[in-house]
Amino acid sequence: MNVFKEVADIQTADMLQLPVPKAYFHNVSVPPSEFQRDMVADLARRAEQVRAKQVEPHEDNMLTITNDGRKLALDQRLANAMLPDDEGSKVSACADNILSAMGRQSGAAARAVGLLRPIYSEAGRNL
Repeated sequence: MNVFKEVADIQTADMLQLPVPKAYFHNVSVPPSEFQRDMVADLARRAEQVRAKQVEPHEDNMLTITNDGRKLALDQRLANAMLPDDEGSKVSACADNILSAMGRQSGAAARAVGLLRPIYSEAGRNL
């Protein structure tokens, strides 16, 4: 790292002293869709098969199952792209919250609709 510092101009946030907006956090709980309930049962079945060594690690493993569960929890379309958009999904709730916050700041939710940016998830897809 010291060699890198000799050739790179590194500026930390403390050095730049840029204004940082205050973040507001809140948790929103959304009920699972019927597909998500079925898929969670399938994830449990797959996990039992892995624990019982009924499948080879290259066929299925806990890391893959966990990743599939994370995708499913975010939006059912990440588990199966052929599924419809669920109005009660976490992504929809997030978009509603963003729209609501932008509407409060600008005074008109209708103007905020055009300002919404794509939401990128850790799952690597543009939702």
